[in-house]
Amino acid sequence: DRQSARDAQAVLHAVSEGDLEDYLLVHSPKFLKSLGASYREYRRKGGIALEKLVAETERELARVSR
Repeated sequence: DRQSARDAQAVLHAVSEGDLEDYLLVHSPKFLKSLGASYREYRRKGGIALEKLVAETERELARVSR
């Protein structure tokens, strides 16, 4: 109603870009679903070696930067 709209107040304070990004991610159903799926896969299959992750990432970056 009009009275509650007039009485509404907001408190604003400085928020860093990183804090805003963190807030948006933890409130994103799509991100949380993806995170859950990734964790379940990790629990089923285990992780991968850092060297393999780096090599795969470098190949993917080279592919998309062409």
